[in-house]
Amino acid sequence: MNRNRHLAFLIAEGTYRRAQFFKQGDTDPNAINELDNVRLINPDGTYEDCCATSVRIVIVGRETAGGPLGERYGIVCAENDRKRTRYTLGGGRVEPSVNLNRVGEEDPEESVLQCLRREVIEELDIDIDPLGATDQGETPDGLLLIGLRGVTEEDSGEPKMLNGHKCVDACFFMIHEKRLGYSRGFKGETGVRSVLHPKELFARTERGELKMLPQPQLLALAMSIIFAEEIFAEDERPEALQQLIADGLEDARHVRDTSRWTRYFTPTIQY
Repeated sequence: MNRNRHLAFLIAEGTYRRAQFFKQGDTDPNAINELDNVRLINPDGTYEDCCATSVRIVIVGRETAGGPLGERYGIVCAENDRKRTRYTLGGGRVEPSVNLNRVGEEDPEESVLQCLRREVIEELDIDIDPLGATDQGETPDGLLLIGLRGVTEEDSGEPKMLNGHKCVDACFFMIHEKRLGYSRGFKGETGVRSVLHPKELFARTERGELKMLPQPQLLALAMSIIFAEEIFAEDERPEALQQLIADGLEDARHVRDTSRWTRYFTPTIQY
């Protein structure tokens, strides 16, 4: 089965849903017209627009020669200076925002993709879009939207709403081929950048110890590995994906099957 037929099959059977972002200059009368919206498209052509109030990315990369993983790829993360967990992945809130929701009916100052680029520069010191594609509403080469995690009200578990749309955390994935040296993020948010083996991030901690990642981020990591295994045929996986799947698939499936956040997660294919 070729790649396009494989993707069409995954969409038709409901495993994944097509997704689209706001695009600068799109003249289609039904085009997305809000910077923060992500459109989920059903097999029958109907769609639902969601409001991305936050973004998250799983980056696979390697450190410069002599790093703890040697020549192996790992997950790029940074020390969590807020001390809520030991590490954090790149990402944050689409501005302007307060907690998980923007104030009132204010329009966002940036698109979903622009927010992602800004946050990754600030937290991980990596520019995922050196050519500036996000400023035109284009997705940079190699960047994949792998799913949307629904944001819920803490008390009721009902979906949070903003401007008539369900709020979501947009989860992305990419491979970063440039070797990474020493770096620190913004003071007060992230500390030293690291490239860690997936098993280290999936590791359980003792009671009273800081968890390795926030639970929604752990799910994003798990779903990224599952995405890589389901979307890319074995004979077309680059070395980075081969290592990622070999090192983390078993733990990723366990997290998917046990996380309380999984039922709010919608796997996506962006095109």
